[in-house]
Amino acid sequence: MTRVSNTDQVLILLRAQLQRAERQRRREAGSASAGRTAGAGPLRRLQALVGEGALSDEDLPRALVTALLAEDFGAGLVNESKFQELVDQVGDLIERDATCSALLRACVAAIRSGAQQQERP
Repeated sequence: MTRVSNTDQVLILLRAQLQRAERQRRREAGSASAGRTAGAGPLRRLQALVGEGALSDEDLPRALVTALLAEDFGAGLVNESKFQELVDQVGDLIERDATCSALLRACVAAIRSGAQQQERP
């Protein structure tokens, strides 16, 4: 039997979140109504921040990981040092796993392209 550590569990949860985000992005890309902003989730908020130039390309992956973890664990924990340590650990794990890293880059690219589409009249 394989032992699953806490970091493995977090990585599994994050991978599932990223896959759901990618599926949602694909559904939204196929829908005709691009102007929906009600009930903005983490991806919409990140797109808005990127569109305003508030997040650099280097900060965006960490912001995405933070938003996804905050969605699962609660936004009230975001400023806690333990939460930030978790974000760092998850970011390191993602970078070490080729599949997760590629998925994160795809999500970041989708956020960038979504923000660019919102800027166009």
